[in-house]
Parts: sequence; C-alpha cells; structure tokens
Amino acid sequence: MLFTLVFESCSDDDTLFAPKILVDKKNYQLDLEESILLTPEIENLTETTINWFLNNELVSTKPTYTFLSNRIGENELKLVVENAAGKETVIYNMRVFGKYAEGVFIVCSSSPNDNGTIGFLKNLEFTPEVYQLENSNKTLGADLISGQIFNGKLFLVSQSGSDFVSILNSESLQLEQTIKTSEAVNPAFLTIANNNKSYIVSSYRRTRSLYNLNYTEASINNKIDGMSDIPAIQSSVLAIENRLLIADGNSIKELDTTTESVNEILTFSDNVSGIVKDSNNNIWIGTEGRNEEATFVRLNDDLSIAETVKLGSSIKLYRNGMLTSASSKYFYWQETSTGNIHRFDSESKTQELFLTPINNSILFTTALKVHPKTGAVYIAGVKDFFDMSNSIMLVLNEQGEEIIKLENVGTAPTDFIFNYKELY
Repeated sequence: MLFTLVFESCSDDDTLFAPKILVDKKNYQLDLEESILLTPEIENLTETTINWFLNNELVSTKPTYTFLSNRIGENELKLVVENAAGKETVIYNMRVFGKYAEGVFIVCSSSPNDNGTIGFLKNLEFTPEVYQLENSNKTLGADLISGQIFNGKLFLVSQSGSDFVSILNSESLQLEQTIKTSEAVNPAFLTIANNNKSYIVSSYRRTRSLYNLNYTEASINNKIDGMSDIPAIQSSVLAIENRLLIADGNSIKELDTTTESVNEILTFSDNVSGIVKDSNNNIWIGTEGRNEEATFVRLNDDLSIAETVKLGSSIKLYRNGMLTSASSKYFYWQETSTGNIHRFDSESKTQELFLTPINNSILFTTALKVHPKTGAVYIAGVKDFFDMSNSIMLVLNEQGEEIIKLENVGTAPTDFIFNYKELY
C-alpha cells in the first residue's frame, strides 16, 4: 500500500508542467485613448496563476487583457504565469503617443489678443489655437516667430514676451517651463547642440548676435562675443555635434559650445544667406549675390571649400529669403525681389523656379519650410498686406503638385514645426 501511494504521488507530480506563453508580438505603438486586446496563448494552465502588471501595478488575473492607452510614453505591461512546476514572464512594450505626436504645428505671430498661437494640422484636419485648448487661461508670448522640437519638448520663441520661450511637452502641449527674462532684444531662433546647450539669435538689427538660453535661471543671457551680424533666419546657425556653424555677415564662424570660443572659418565677398545640409550630410553655404553671382558652396569634412556652384547673374539669394532644407537634395528659398520660390538641386547643381506664390493667392510669403520625412514643401503667407489674419497655407510635393491648400490658418503664420513618431 505504501509503495502504491508513493508511486501515485510521483505520477501526479510528473503530470504538472510549467506554463508557457506564446506571443507573436511584444512591441506596440498606440495613440492616446486607443485600446487593444492582448490574447497570448498560454500552455499548461493546470493550477496556474495569471497576473498582468502595468508599470509594476497588478491590473488583471485573467488570461487576456485589454490595454487602454491613457498614459503617454513608454509603458511596461508584464504577464506572469506560474504554478508549482515553474514560472514564465513576457514583457510587452506599449508606446503611447500623445494626440499631437503626428502632425504639423503652424506658428502664428499674433491673434486678436496680440498673443501668438499655434494651429495643428493632422490628416488634412486643421485645428486652430491648440495651445489654448490644452492650457486653459494661459497664453503664449507676443510676436511668436519660431519653434523647434528637441528630446520630446516643443520650444516656442516669442520676440516680445512676456514669455520669451515657452517649453511644452511636444505630444500633449502641456506647459513645462517659461523663460520670462531676456537680455537679447527680439529673440528669434533657437538652436540646441548635442550637449543640450541652447542658443538664441537676436533679430534686432543692432544686436544680431547669439545668446545662451539658461534653463536654471529661466533667462536668455550671456551674449557670445565675436559675432555681430547674424541674419534673422533659421538657417543662420547649424548644430554639428558640440559645435555650431554660424553665418555672421560675410563670414562663417565656429562656436565650440563646451568652451564657447569662436573661430572664423571662411570669408566670402558677399553676405552668407544660410547654412544647409544635403541628403549625403554635406554642408552647403549660400551667398547672396550682390557683389558677385549668388553661389552655393559645398564644404569638406574639415570645413574647407570642396566646390562652388554659381547660380547665374539673374538669381539672387538674399539672406532674408528664408533659405531652407530638410537634408534632401533640394534647397528652397524665396527670391525676395520677385517673391518667387526657387530651389537648388545639389546633385545636378542646377536651380529652377519652383513656385510663383502670387498665382496661388499668396501676396506676401511669411513662412517656408520642408518636411524632413516627406520632402513636402510648406508655404504660408497672407492674401492682404493690410489684414494679416487673411492667411493662406500651401503644401506641395517635390514635383510642385498641390497637396493641401488651407485658408485662415491664423494671424501672420511664421513657422512650421513637424512632429512625427519617428522622432521619439
């Protein structure tokens, strides 16, 4: 009898197997408030406990789980199954994106209450004044001029304050910090180096230099010596690792952001109209074309000149022409004497007329930018010099075909900020 009991007991133990979890996918990307039912295949459920943990909190003991994405960012969902014979764990990585993580912000200088606004375009649907939607009873600074996304934060720069820089979560638009003090007159364009040091160009014609953005003191201060004529355009400064290349009058200067020492690299006969990159990560310098022909100059890795391409005596590349690129083969700018949009092909080394904005009801172009993911060209302006709220926006593909045309996108649109999930 004793032998029989021992044998039967051993036989029972041998029939209990450790549970196993079979899943095809462990990484998910969801939009805010989106839900998904997870149905893993679990083998050997005899005498097995099932526990689901969301960010280390027990949320279910059932074989399946419906994940509701109501927390922006990375979420760890852990499934643990266990019995006396063993234990197995599967971890799901659930990345939840905020409702502004995919789309285009349209920065507008003013509004009926004089403060700047940002609209949002997603899937052909435009929503005005989204900052006010997410931050009730709060406003952005006046004369809003530009913005930039860096490390999940949206930086908006105001020329007149009182919030000179507003720092928002770039997925939710929740306000995180404001910079209310500025030694720079009319701060305009922000550049962030890879060591997280931030600099702002002053657009005031008498103080066109570079200033530090000090997050601890919540101020724009400490003017960088050695520069005096940085053009008030976004392509006047290019970050390269822990260095900045800076257009300063007719010269290119280099700022070491660790030591904040300034060195002159190149000098031209004309003012520099911008610094851009092509699809091969080559750096190009544009020059205006007042004393000689307008040119694009490609640099070697050591920042010496590799080649110079002349654009012809009929083409001007003035530094207020919003020279822009998105690391594609094309560089775009406005020829300010005609108002036309031209582009340069860095592969064929040729330029061409891309768009005549007035033919599309844009009397005065106020913003020009290229989407870094799609290569689409975004153009904004106004239909009436005397009514800056009578705004219009165009999106064209690289072939010049119209994709989107919107009217009344805000008062005096000044910039486009592209947000897309690959940034995160």
